[in-house]
Amino acid sequence: MNTSPLHSIRSGDEKAFEHLFKAQYPILCGYARKYLDDTDQAEEIVQEMFFSFWQKKEKLEINISLEAYLFRSVRNSCLNYLKHLKIREQYKLANNQEIRRKEQEVHDNVAMTTINRWIIHKIE
Repeated sequence: MNTSPLHSIRSGDEKAFEHLFKAQYPILCGYARKYLDDTDQAEEIVQEMFFSFWQKKEKLEINISLEAYLFRSVRNSCLNYLKHLKIREQYKLANNQEIRRKEQEVHDNVAMTTINRWIIHKIE
């Protein structure tokens, strides 16, 4: 009979899952902090990973050790988060450039309107 922690968790054993969570959570949070340098975000990523792990427990195909799987999952989640931050920062930069361009356009239009009015006033 297979009584590995993964087998127990796949069977819905909440105690086995809780034991795994309590044993691995602090270690995985420390590991995530090495990527993120943000304690709160590291904890959130590890919590989300465990939540997802529990949700998909019956369907998981783990061909490596459970510990290695957890570390890889946290690493991938951290890298995805960092990638998302980079994309968000690039969008923010592009958006700020567009805002400055539009502000300059408005400024130019106001200046041109003022000059045109001045010219028309001088001609009349």
